Formats: sequence, structure tokens, C-alpha cells
Amino acid sequence: MKLPPDDQSLHHYVKNTWEVILKNWENGYSLEQDLQNMINYIEERRDGLNADKFDCRELDWEEDYVRAIDYHEKKLDYVENRRAYVEDVAKFWREHFTYLTEQSSKILVEAFKAIVLLNGAALIAAISFVSGQISNPEFHVQLAAKMILIFCFVSLVFACIGFSLLHSISHGISNEYKGRTFRPYVHAKIESIGDEVERYLSARGLFVNFFIYGSIILFGLGLGMALSIVVFF
Repeated sequence: MKLPPDDQSLHHYVKNTWEVILKNWENGYSLEQDLQNMINYIEERRDGLNADKFDCRELDWEEDYVRAIDYHEKKLDYVENRRAYVEDVAKFWREHFTYLTEQSSKILVEAFKAIVLLNGAALIAAISFVSGQISNPEFHVQLAAKMILIFCFVSLVFACIGFSLLHSISHGISNEYKGRTFRPYVHAKIESIGDEVERYLSARGLFVNFFIYGSIILFGLGLGMALSIVVFF
């Protein structure tokens, strides 16, 4: 016997309905009500088969029903696996963005304080020589102090710019993408967070690294040049 035509086939109905349900669900809409309506219809068709309401002499309604149930159960398994995956990804990014806004600020402050203290101590020492607080310093000592003064000042400026940019970027990322990690989930947007964050950081990260690492390099370079002047002159 042949299967029922598409306009009467339960399998065809279930397949088409699942396509609509999954498309809407992945775009952030709830699937519970539509899914329950389909389950109710499947149960009605099953009751109809049990009550011999369908003519089975020419069309194989039972085979159609079995195919529909098999397809339906496979999609239910897919939904459960997909739901768990999406929720895990959303949870990961939600916790990551929470860390950025709550914990990274503390780390940034401590790192910035360390750079400021190092540069500040060197600046105070250099100013004491340049301003004449130490009487009759030798020329090469004054030159070394001026070298430290210039390099440490520029190093502080770089540090201020670099850490300000880093703070702005970390909060900017959180504000931009954290909203995607709450229900209702739009699957494509959640899955694209990683790539979009990478693109977001690609250019901005270069500027941050330039200023922060530049600050450290300038500080070390200034001290190194000053020490060379003192030792070799």
C-alpha cells in the first residue's frame, strides 16, 4: 500500500510543523505552545487509528503514523541537546562578561597603581636632582635625572591612555554582548559572540597593547639609559 498524500499525511504535517517550530525557536521564540499543539494533533491521529476511522485498504496510515512519530522523537532529542548546548554557551559568556565588569576592574586598578608607583618614585628622585634640592650634582647625574624625568613622564601618559582604553573596552564588550546571554536566546547571536568579540578586540587590542607595553618599555628604557650615563660617564 502506498502512503497517504502530503495534504493528509501526518508525517508530512509533523515535518513541516517542526521546521517552523525550530526556525522560530532558534530566533528566540518559545516553542512550548506550538509543540504542545502538534503533540495534541498527533494524539488525535493515534486515537483515530485505534478507532479505525481511517480506511486502510488503499493507504498505509499506520506506516505514516510510525514515520511521523520517529521523526518527532528525533527532533525532540535534537531540541534537548540543542537547548543544553545553547544554555551552556550562554552561561559561559554571561559569566565571562560578569567577570569583565566586576573583577577585571580591580585587576586593572592594581596593575595601574603598580606602574604609577614605579614611575612616581623614579620621578620624585629625578625631580630632586633637577630642581636643585640636592646641592652641586655632577653634570652626568643631572643628565641622567632629566632622562628619567622625560621617559617616566611619557611612560605615565602611556599607562593612563592604555588602561583607560582597556577599561573602556572591557565594559564596552560587556554592554554590547551580555544582553544576548539572557532568555529568550537567539541561537545564531549566541554562537557568533566569540567571533564578534574577537573582531571587536582585534584593532582595539593593538592600541591597548601599544600603550600599556609601551609604558613599561619606556620606563625600563629611561632607567637603563640613565644608569648607563651614570656608570660610563
